[in-house]
Amino acid sequence: MWIIVVEGLRDVTFISEIIKRNSSERVPAIYSRTPKESIRKLIRLLRTSSDYHYYQKQFGFIVYGDNGRPNVINKVLPRLCNDLLGKDPPKHIKLFTILDDDGISHEEIMEAIKEKVRSIPHSRFVVMGKVDFGILDSADDTYRIDVSVFFIPLSLERQIQKKGREITGCKDGESLAELKKCGTVDELIRKVVDEGWFDNEKWYRELVDFIKKITS
Repeated sequence: MWIIVVEGLRDVTFISEIIKRNSSERVPAIYSRTPKESIRKLIRLLRTSSDYHYYQKQFGFIVYGDNGRPNVINKVLPRLCNDLLGKDPPKHIKLFTILDDDGISHEEIMEAIKEKVRSIPHSRFVVMGKVDFGILDSADDTYRIDVSVFFIPLSLERQIQKKGREITGCKDGESLAELKKCGTVDELIRKVVDEGWFDNEKWYRELVDFIKKITS
């Protein structure tokens, strides 16, 4: 089962639009102003048997941490791993985590994530790749959580600003809201996906390909 983890509500809009454009799947988005409440909602839904059997056949959920990458690293991912590992259902969970890199090296960010997850009690850490790792329940290794991390170069907002300047000729300092003179930021994000602003960008194609894979 896949669970998509993102930094904030704008990312929920962005990923939901990508899924809508590239898949027929319905995306349950679970979010709250606090990571604790988001995770509580997720666990409650997973453990409601009538819902779980449906979602197990699909690919998962979108959970967000808000307050950016540090919150996801320090609170959301450790809490998800701690609360879901070794508990029914399900036995095998895959967390696809989408983060802004903000110009920081991916190795540095991954080390911070691994350090937090390694501290989870009653678990065993498994190295899988540069941006992938897993943890097993030390008492029963059929329970497993795999974590895959995808990095958006700089940030989603800065990518939209950059592409918006190319397309509209807006000034360098203009905000997301200013790039679209009427409507909301969410409407701008939907426009970005619907009109294919990033279709020729390598990072975006890789993101879309991965989402297609997990929703197929």
